[in-house]
Amino acid sequence: MKFAQGCLAHLVVLCALTVAVDQLIHPHLPAELRFFLAAPAALLLTVGLSNIWNLIRGYGRGDRSRRAVLARARIGEVPRHDGPIVATGTVGAEGQTLRAPISGIDCVAYQYRLYTSQWLPGRKYREVPVYWGYASLPFRLDSPSRAFRIIAMPRLVAEATQQDSAEARERARSHVATTRFEPKEALVGIASSAATMVSELTSEPVGPVRRDWQAAGIDFPFEELRIEENVVPVGATVSVSGHWSSERGAIVPGSIGDGEVGLTLVAGGPEELARSGAAELPFSVWSVAVTAAVSIVLGATLVWLSQTGQIAEWWRLWR
Repeated sequence: MKFAQGCLAHLVVLCALTVAVDQLIHPHLPAELRFFLAAPAALLLTVGLSNIWNLIRGYGRGDRSRRAVLARARIGEVPRHDGPIVATGTVGAEGQTLRAPISGIDCVAYQYRLYTSQWLPGRKYREVPVYWGYASLPFRLDSPSRAFRIIAMPRLVAEATQQDSAEARERARSHVATTRFEPKEALVGIASSAATMVSELTSEPVGPVRRDWQAAGIDFPFEELRIEENVVPVGATVSVSGHWSSERGAIVPGSIGDGEVGLTLVAGGPEELARSGAAELPFSVWSVAVTAAVSIVLGATLVWLSQTGQIAEWWRLWR
């Protein structure tokens, strides 16, 4: 719900700025250029204003600063108020576990993909998924000082492991034979499955999550499919970054309005989260301020160049 509200607020601001910018520049531009100038300028201004709003609300300062978040992670503390959190510990199941379909490992989350590779004209390389999916369930993270409940589908940033052993291929074949897949048509279907995954990454699940998809209309020999899998095994040491909810007593997906999107999981310590660029790990105040300034300056520059007639002149010369 928080993610939906944050997206709606940003969308409203973006639409309002697009209309406002269009009103400012349309007398000075050819009709065919209006949208292509108004939309990027409005998007840049929206990003800048969003960052400024987050800074006004205290993003990246005090208890919510990057330094404070990482310091709490080292000793297993939670923030005094709801906000960004990093935790490191050993993965534990809260009752049931999942069985990874390719490796057969007991886990709390997995992603898999069976795909083929194609070379297109112009030396372009494309990977075409044939079967793909994921599953996760709420789990526990046992740190030296306390246990954290994780109520979120984690975003797994580690590179997937290629699986090509006879045992893995046989498990993959069994999974394909016994699973009811949801068919997806071409690139539109793949895009819709990605949108579904983003929605579930940013929403608090009410229980186990599982999705299995199959590309419709692709007849490719199973033996020639490449297989990869990403797994969060029970007993593994991992770090997560997300949002601490005192009401839930758990780490949950963050809100886009607070600059925290979902929950990121990596193998190893908190430093691995920093290397992964996890969105839930706060950026420095200076980086957010610089991003805001650059975005607003670029957006305002597009508006100014349009109003002075410079872009229209470049357009006439180019044509």
